[in-house]
Amino acid sequence: MNQNLQVSQEGRIRRITLARPEKRNALSIAMCEELIAAVEDADGDPGTGAILLDAQGKVFCAGMDLDEALEHGPKEGLEVHERLFTIGQRVTTPIVAAVQGPALAGGIGLLCNAHVAVAAMGTNFGITELRIGMFPFVIFRAVAAAIGERRALEMTLTARVFQTDEALRI
Repeated sequence: MNQNLQVSQEGRIRRITLARPEKRNALSIAMCEELIAAVEDADGDPGTGAILLDAQGKVFCAGMDLDEALEHGPKEGLEVHERLFTIGQRVTTPIVAAVQGPALAGGIGLLCNAHVAVAAMGTNFGITELRIGMFPFVIFRAVAAAIGERRALEMTLTARVFQTDEALRI
């Protein structure tokens, strides 16, 4: 049973909604496991033609759950994060990310694993891990594959936040 997601089927669309708005949809280990299972289940269902990933609240995804990371240490959940941030390479059902609020850090990792991303104007994006002294190793390959290694490195090293219009150009 999903505690951190809402999953529904609307015709051939499997809608997976991040449902931790009180935590800015931060990716806990449990949420990552649920998200992997939900995407893989949708991918294995011949009645599903596309996966729509969206979120409740004002923030699409603020990245990893830092409270959990501090409690358990940086290596806890590494395998789960690796599976989540490579899922776009393994599934054959298109993943469409509908972004209605900030997508930061691991939230960018989710977008880079989607095959299509649609974002509301005024949405903020950023690979912001360096602001807290971390390099985004887990999401970096997906980001580099999506936008190019040099641009991914520049965005990582500056940790700057940018808007929808720049994301569209990227």
